[in-house]
Amino acid sequence: MNKISMLVAGAAGYVLGTRAGRDQYDKMASQARRVWRDPKVQRKASQAQAAAGDLGQKAGDKITTKVKEHTGDSSTDAPNNSTSGATPGLGTPPATP
Repeated sequence: MNKISMLVAGAAGYVLGTRAGRDQYDKMASQARRVWRDPKVQRKASQAQAAAGDLGQKAGDKITTKVKEHTGDSSTDAPNNSTSGATPGLGTPPATP
């Protein structure tokens, strides 16, 4: 009997809490949508997106430069399509008999 009453009380609390929680969630979601649609917020979001893109590009360029320095690759953007069998930065390939 004790377990049944505990389950009933838990179910009732869950239902009441869910209803109250849903109302609160709807209020917060509505407020968040209003804030997001604000032109000032949209301007700042666009600025942040542009800044992130610039930083990503700079980081990519820096990584590319470091990789080229490490591998000894002097080409610009084209991959090494050499048919000699040598791998840049790793010396000559082993001799084939």
